[in-house]
Amino acid sequence: MRVVRRIMNSTDANEFLKKLEEQDRRTNKYVILDCDPEVAKAIVTQHIRDTYMNRRNYHFLVTGLIIEDDWNSALLPHGAVNATGFQMLQETRPDVRNFLTVWKSLDPYRWPGGGTQHITTEVAQMYDATKVLLDAFNRLLKKKPDIFRNNFRRGEVYNNGTKGINCHQTPDADMAIAPLTITSARENVIDFTKPFMSMGISIMIKKPMNRLPGVFSFMNPLSEEIWMCIIFAYVGVSVVLFLVSRFSPHEWRYEDNFMGPSASNDFSLHNSLWFSLGAFMQQGCDICPRSIAGRIVGSVWWFFTLIIISSYTANLAAFLTVERMVTPINSADDLAKQTEVEYGTLMHSSTQEFFRLQSGKIPVYARMWEFMNSRKHVFVRKYEEGIQRVRESKGKYAFLMESTKNEYINERKPCDTMKVGRNLDAKGYGVATPIGSNLRDRLNLAVLTMLENGDLARLENKWWYDRSECKNGEAKESAQNELTLSNVAGCFYILIGGCCLALMVSFLEFCYKSKVEATRSKMTLCEVMINKLHTSVTGQSHVNHARFYQPATQMITAEGLSDQVCSNTHTQV
Repeated sequence: MRVVRRIMNSTDANEFLKKLEEQDRRTNKYVILDCDPEVAKAIVTQHIRDTYMNRRNYHFLVTGLIIEDDWNSALLPHGAVNATGFQMLQETRPDVRNFLTVWKSLDPYRWPGGGTQHITTEVAQMYDATKVLLDAFNRLLKKKPDIFRNNFRRGEVYNNGTKGINCHQTPDADMAIAPLTITSARENVIDFTKPFMSMGISIMIKKPMNRLPGVFSFMNPLSEEIWMCIIFAYVGVSVVLFLVSRFSPHEWRYEDNFMGPSASNDFSLHNSLWFSLGAFMQQGCDICPRSIAGRIVGSVWWFFTLIIISSYTANLAAFLTVERMVTPINSADDLAKQTEVEYGTLMHSSTQEFFRLQSGKIPVYARMWEFMNSRKHVFVRKYEEGIQRVRESKGKYAFLMESTKNEYINERKPCDTMKVGRNLDAKGYGVATPIGSNLRDRLNLAVLTMLENGDLARLENKWWYDRSECKNGEAKESAQNELTLSNVAGCFYILIGGCCLALMVSFLEFCYKSKVEATRSKMTLCEVMINKLHTSVTGQSHVNHARFYQPATQMITAEGLSDQVCSNTHTQV
């Protein structure tokens, strides 16, 4: 007996199976379920739950594609059942396992059917169909790269219509998804969706080499003008302190001795220089001014050195631990003020049109447009040509382009370009559709939904920055970077130079004092130098080489009653 029955749901099917069971309970029954796999699973499950039926006599054949593993988990608890089906999913394939892993992690509220370990037949077929189309497009593009490219200039609108954006006139395309800037000229001939990405015109230059720290890089926190002013201030304060000490009676010391009264002043010129230097180095000095004028000079000098040293110390860490890049161009104003670095744009682009329209409104852009228009060779036909020109110009060419493209290229190898300054304007990319297209509203809704959910921002971070190839390209400004010898080499040079200068001065002083002593003691210069060298090494006077002489003066007794000449023997070393 062969029976064909159209059913609406699993209940209708099981009612029909019960009628067959009542007619003949002993013969085998072969049931072909030509329906949705979910309905077929419900029919089989409901059938084996019914204890009235002899399920061992039933053989089910499911014609639909069964790819869900939960068939076994749904049927096994109820006992054995004869069911045959077709499964097209090969779970051993790596791409299938990867897909199921991602599918399991999806949010079921945003992705219907997601968040489970199983996929339906419709999902698998849609995935395969999309993959087939993608592979077909890839083969076509490899065979003929310009198969979908019209013969037109980039986004340009002509007087007699448009050859660049012509989807409103011909049925070649229903939409255009590209880095297509929304402009008023284009809005006259096509419709745009809401901008899915914001951007502006930016400046791309070749990344300068990191400036290596110099030998005297510790002097960088203060400019050369400040260092010169500090030197002049040091000399000036020392001279002022010397003068006020000379004219102030409080700085003079008066003493009476056997040779008569004498006057002395601690603040000689070299002592004044020493006092100012000690105060500047935050050290100190054995002498201090006693007069009011001298203390005023010392106080203002101490205050001055406090501010200077504090400012120097605060900036020293940043200047020594951070390798700074010196860029010749930092803004559009810098480009407009010079002629050494050339700059240009993409021909027939919205960037070029921007400078042409703004040339009569903003002086800076007017100078830039005049400069570019007078040098036609600065314009390029392709983005790749402009980027390559920046890389090969050794810093003598800047390319004006959209900030999105600029930032993307800067994150790709060889990591030798960079964006400088702020964007010159604010625009957006939109999806282009023919005028009056019914797709525009749905595309707008999709763009707004993705913007609100943060999907577009995540995609931008994913493709621009998370997959950056230049993660170690720039030195990060961190106070934890250790110093190298080149950072502080100048300090060691000054220390070594100061020690050598001190040894030289000491030697000259030794020779000079030896000559004076030789003249006074009637000895040869060599003998005096040997005696002094012996004293310097041993710390004791060399008595064997001492000379005794009779002074010309006479000593008078303390009582003043004797005029006897007393011999005063001096030991001269």
